[in-house]
Amino acid sequence: MTPLQIDFGQHPLSLKEMAEQSIKKAIFEGQLEPETSYSDMQLAKTLGISKTPVREALIELASKGLLIHEARKGFKIRQLSQKGVKDLFHYRTVLELSILDMVIPQITDEEIDQLHEILSKNKFHLEQDSEFKQSIIADRHFHMNLVELSCNPFFKKAIEQVRDLCDLAGTWSLINVGRKYEAQKEHEKILDMIKLRDVEATKNKMEEHLSITCNTIIKTLERI
Repeated sequence: MTPLQIDFGQHPLSLKEMAEQSIKKAIFEGQLEPETSYSDMQLAKTLGISKTPVREALIELASKGLLIHEARKGFKIRQLSQKGVKDLFHYRTVLELSILDMVIPQITDEEIDQLHEILSKNKFHLEQDSEFKQSIIADRHFHMNLVELSCNPFFKKAIEQVRDLCDLAGTWSLINVGRKYEAQKEHEKILDMIKLRDVEATKNKMEEHLSITCNTIIKTLERI
């Protein structure tokens, strides 16, 4: 297995938190194989830290649904079925539409400018993106910024967990390259409706965007 590296980040974190971030990053970047079981000792060795914080990190990731704990075998990356993807996006849609109900009536011009800047940067990076993983990061940045504007920590926590699972499904499904450009255009249409402060129109565009993403993943899973 390719040696993993601890991500120290910019803020003081515990070894457990650093291990969790590093393992999650390894999952999304394909350093860990979806069909392989990994032990806490194995990952601790490659991360260069003790076993206890790594095991705590693995248990945390399993509680969030990214990993499955197999007795006497270790931890394996969760693979979502077509029904699992549908259920996940149904839940995500309910959450994100509720967030729009909170955000749009009180959004400021400055916050709209911030969203516009995010999409402008995303468009620039997409042109240089040879892999879909950077597109997933760009997509997540836009959606999570909307969540931040809700100022509701409970929604933020729920969305972060849902996004991890959605991103996992997108990563392992190898979504077609053209989808990243489509998603960018859909984000721009959502922002157009936000600028008008039109709650229902924005929710319709968001629901359409999430439905297309869900169906794209399911179609890819059908070919695997």
